Formats: sequence, structure tokens, C-alpha cells
Amino acid sequence: SPEALVLLLLLPLLATIIALARYLFGVRGFGIFTPIMLSVAFLIAGLESGFFMFLIILGVATLTRLSIRQFKIHYLSRMAFLIWFVSLVALGGLVWFKVPIFSLLILILLAESFVEAQIGKRLSEVVKMTIEALVLSVGGALFLSFQPLRLFAISQPEILVFATLALNITVGRFSGLRLTEYRRFKKLLGK
Repeated sequence: SPEALVLLLLLPLLATIIALARYLFGVRGFGIFTPIMLSVAFLIAGLESGFFMFLIILGVATLTRLSIRQFKIHYLSRMAFLIWFVSLVALGGLVWFKVPIFSLLILILLAESFVEAQIGKRLSEVVKMTIEALVLSVGGALFLSFQPLRLFAISQPEILVFATLALNITVGRFSGLRLTEYRRFKKLLGK
């Protein structure tokens, strides 16, 4: 289908843009996979519905993690319980919010990444990474839905493929300071 073709052509470019955000601005946002998957989920569900459903799933996953912490069970069993409980709550998303099942499944499965980060990192770091991932994901969903770009992907796929490759190589060879580091080391740099 044309929709699948457009997504397949634009996903590598979105991944490159997310990498660029990491190297130029220091935006971590749970790597590349999570923001891309959230972008696709937001695109399919609609930005508002997908974003709201993500916040609900993230909140339920966090509360579930905190409540089952007292039970001394293995990590994978805890994650399975968490996905079970989040899935039950997400059933309401199908009924109340009319969120498509595919995007709902993506959101449920990504809940594990966010909960895993909560276990191993400080709360302030997790909140910052979550906000960064959401900003990247909302931007990614807007990028994937940008009609002139979608038309360009269909009409000129070879240009898009090679431009993405060139941009990715350029980003991959970047060895300078991030913009946030320029601000951080302003006095040392003498600017």
C-alpha cells in the first residue's frame, strides 16, 4: 500500500533526525527505537488520542511497578504482570478513546522500556528522558504526517533514499561539541 511505502521510506530519515538530535543537542530520549515506535503509534492513533493514551499507560505502568515492588518475584514475572495489568487498563482505551489496536499494542509494549529506566536511574533523569522521548515522538509523528514530504517520498523515492544515506553518514561522522556543551563550557571556550 502507498501508506506502508511512505512509512518505509520516511522511517530511516526519522531515525537519522533522531540521531542528529542526539549528537547536536544531546537529546537522549530512550535511543532511536522508542521515539520511532511512539511516533508511529501517535501517527496511527492520532496525536491527541495517542499522547493521552500513552500518559495513561505510563502512569498505570509506574503505579503497577510501585505496587508490585513489595512482592519478591523475579524481574520477568514482574514485567509480565505489569504488561498484563496495563493491557487490562488499555482495553478501556479501545472502548473509550477508539485507539487502533496496533498503536495500543505499541504503547503497551513500550511501557516496559520506561519502567525499566525507572528501576535503574534517578527519577529526575527518567523524567527528563521521558520528556525528551515525547518531544521526539510528537515531532516524529508530525514529520511522518507532513503531506509535502509524504508526496515527495512517493514521487522521488531515490532522492529521499540517497539523501537519507548522505545525511546519516554526515551525522555519523560528527565529532564536534553538542550545542548544549557550547553553552555549558562557554567560559572555557572564551565566547
